Amino acid sequence: PGGTLVAVGLPPGAKIEADVFWTVVRSITVKGSYVGNREDARQALDIAARGRVRTTYRVEPLGALPDVFKEMKEGKLAGRVVLDLWK
Repeated sequence: PGGTLVAVGLPPGAKIEADVFWTVVRSITVKGSYVGNREDARQALDIAARGRVRTTYRVEPLGALPDVFKEMKEGKLAGRVVLDLWK
């Protein structure tokens, strides 16, 4: 038993649901971190290295940057955007 769930970042519309009974019985800690600290980053990278993270991202051409910024300002951007410099 035990463990910690750390929600890092602010994805639009994201929600965390937890069964209170099992959270208490299993001594699970749930916390949020706006950007995280070094330990959060180390743990997140460790989890990712083990292939246990599903990411949400899309690739856009560099020319789409104004539209990407607009989505960010409007809070409509979910996940990450990779800008392809060659398209």
